[in-house]
Amino acid sequence: MIFWFKNKILRWNFLLGVFLNLVTWIFLYWQFAPQVDPVYLRYSVYFGINLIGDWWQVFYGPALGTLVLVLNYVLVLMCSKKSRFAAYFLAFGASAVQLLLIVSCIFLVMINR
Repeated sequence: MIFWFKNKILRWNFLLGVFLNLVTWIFLYWQFAPQVDPVYLRYSVYFGINLIGDWWQVFYGPALGTLVLVLNYVLVLMCSKKSRFAAYFLAFGASAVQLLLIVSCIFLVMINR
């Protein structure tokens, strides 16, 4: 536990992941107001729009990102003393997931325009 607080890479990576996750939540909240009309949730190159749902279902992505962030950092705390490489790998993986979620949320907004 002390290793995580003293290690700048893990600490800044955690803060970056939290920041990116908050940006994703705020961006989607700003783009999708509560509405009666269904929204497009998934687009496929072969079939076009293939999943339609309620407006609140767009928040499944950021919720999954929050879950990944929390689980990865619990694992970082558990394995940071045993393997530094595993701790770094999990930390960078959590931030990479947040970046991919931002990209997918941008595409989600684009298909609903």
